[in-house]
Amino acid sequence: MRNVVIIGSGPAGLACAIYAGRAGLEPVIIAGDRPGGQLVNTDIIENYPGFSAISGADLMMKMMSQAEELGAEIVHETVKRVVESKDGFFELTLSSTDVITAKTVAIATGAKHRHLGVSGETEFSNKGVSWCATCDGPMFRGKRVAVVVG
Repeated sequence: MRNVVIIGSGPAGLACAIYAGRAGLEPVIIAGDRPGGQLVNTDIIENYPGFSAISGADLMMKMMSQAEELGAEIVHETVKRVVESKDGFFELTLSSTDVITAKTVAIATGAKHRHLGVSGETEFSNKGVSWCATCDGPMFRGKRVAVVVG
């Protein structure tokens, strides 16, 4: 029986694990097939408190290390199914078919950018076609841009 299982290993999942770890809850992070979430693909982050600039991969590694230092266990699998048991706990079936029982489940599976499917979109991704206005906006200052939002 686990106190807290966190599905997702991006910034929200790792922040959850850090706070749960500080509370002595020994969280388990189900990291999925892309540990660190989307942020690991961000070259430079210049708007995160405490860092004038840091790569997304470095930030996620620092957060993951901090979560582990505070007692979080990281499981490199995906969740295939979550079911509430008769006694009010949760049973999570993993990709390996292992089952984890938990008192609490936090879902922090993040988001993903949407593709338009237009010509050149994949070819020019991160070479003019951007996915994060906050992160990449300064590169386009004073330029004519088109913005498509979800």
